Amino acid sequence: MKETFSKYRQLIPLIILIIFSVVTIFTMIQGTVEMNGDTFLFALTSKHYLAFTLLIIDLVLFFLYRPVFKYIFILIILLGLINIINFLPLETIYSFRIAILKFSFQPIFLLVGFLTYLINFKQINSFLSDKFLPTKEESLEYETRQQSDKIEKFKIQYSNYTDKELEEIIDEKRYTFEALEAARQILDKRNENK
Repeated sequence: MKETFSKYRQLIPLIILIIFSVVTIFTMIQGTVEMNGDTFLFALTSKHYLAFTLLIIDLVLFFLYRPVFKYIFILIILLGLINIINFLPLETIYSFRIAILKFSFQPIFLLVGFLTYLINFKQINSFLSDKFLPTKEESLEYETRQQSDKIEKFKIQYSNYTDKELEEIIDEKRYTFEALEAARQILDKRNENK
């Protein structure tokens, strides 16, 4: 049972969209939709037809060619968020403004996208970290480079210090590692040259 669920859990958001589609088709068969106590005639729009087409394509891809399934599903979520497709009889749109820019979205797609994220939490986070976060080697290399740069700055700052002042810096141990290392390196270089 657990293996079956694990194998088909990615279908859960798609099943939710299928349920919305079935409700919309029944509403179309009924021919009317009620809104705020008033009854209106209802017909499918191009947004519905495009949504249903993408849904059928994605459902077929889930069983026949799963690697493409997730990309089509992401496309469905994005198109739904920006109001290009619709699975429900009525569009529910929320808008907000930032300065002169107005943003509108369908909250149902936000919820389905969030559900998809919850279902695929590990895979999505792994994908995002692989694509956008540095590897351990890159992080270590960056930290080493940063540390070397700081040491070089301290070496420039301490270059005119006397040996006694540098020894005091080392003995006090209240300085950062980079400052201490710069003082040590300057002293070592001076001792080599003597």
